[in-house]
Amino acid sequence: MEANTKNQKIPSVSIILPAYNAHNTIKRTLSSIAMQENIDDIEVIIADDCSAIGYEKIAEQFAHMMQIRIVRLLKNGVPGAARQVGFDHSRGKYIMYMDADDTLISADTIKVLRAVMDERNMDCVYGKFLEENEDGSIYPHEVHMV
Repeated sequence: MEANTKNQKIPSVSIILPAYNAHNTIKRTLSSIAMQENIDDIEVIIADDCSAIGYEKIAEQFAHMMQIRIVRLLKNGVPGAARQVGFDHSRGKYIMYMDADDTLISADTIKVLRAVMDERNMDCVYGKFLEENEDGSIYPHEVHMV
């Protein structure tokens, strides 16, 4: 699903989601992106790494809320290859990578990260994240780059 980008505003933030058979989690990820305060300034690129079923129906559910496109890799690779293909199709000044099972916790996450980059003239920012384990416990990752 390569959307018509002629009539769409050029976003300043491109979020790249490498996805391989991630149908059980990607809706939650997209929902957390759709709630962002600056959603009009964001595009989402699902880099489909040859999943068994495409993401077109899921993307259609979110198309009225945000700019969303799907690019499909010709050959199954590793997440890094999918990230690169997504990057190659991005139009934003800022690039954000998320996995298809990640969730943004607040509606201003992207706005805050972008403001820090602009105010401090930084090329890269990262934050801590929480991981929910299979037993329901939460583990904070405070020093890992996201």
